[in-house]
Amino acid sequence: MALAHAERCVDAGATLATVYDGDDGWHIAMLDPEGNEFCIQ
Repeated sequence: MALAHAERCVDAGATLATVYDGDDGWHIAMLDPEGNEFCIQ
């Protein structure tokens, strides 16, 4: 579900920054078209 949301964000102009996958969980860090970071879990 989160990956599908990330794909929709990319289609809307966002950029994938980093995928974090650690012992304490995971999230996808992205940048909006203005360069502001946001995360998806």
